[in-house]
Amino acid sequence: MFQAGELVIYGNSGVCQIKEVGVPGFSTGENAKSYYTLSPLHSTETIYTPVDTKVLMRTVISSTEAQTLIGQLPQLQEEDYSTCNTKWLANAYESSLQDYTCETLMKLIKSICMKNCEVILSRKKLNETDLKYLKRAEDLLYNEFSVALGVTEEDVKQIIEKTLEELMTQKVHG
Repeated sequence: MFQAGELVIYGNSGVCQIKEVGVPGFSTGENAKSYYTLSPLHSTETIYTPVDTKVLMRTVISSTEAQTLIGQLPQLQEEDYSTCNTKWLANAYESSLQDYTCETLMKLIKSICMKNCEVILSRKKLNETDLKYLKRAEDLLYNEFSVALGVTEEDVKQIIEKTLEELMTQKVHG
């Protein structure tokens, strides 16, 4: 069980701070149960979720884990998302997002960025499905890494983009 003050990942909400653990005023009577009161770091909403929620909750990764994953980015095997079937793409991307791990998010970002490299070479653009899921994956990953590393999301974005640019340059010239 998590404690008040902890930072956790809560599903697709990203990093949240647990403000309280207990029975809120709206949970009354014989069916009253304990809830986490969550405050996402990048929004003003409040989330109430039962302590026995089926939604994934996990602790934020450590600084060491984040640094290790960034170092492994060049070796991560990207997926082939070259299909034009946007429904298949959306399902594949959504499945990756539902994994809720930083490694899977990095793999998704790398895969879409490498796809973008191929698309640019053929003088085309990524489709809206690619762009939508790239943004969602980046938001979730950069949010967690910024907390883990104690830097801004923009700093994380620059680190990841620099590594990806080097990989794309190698691919184009290699």
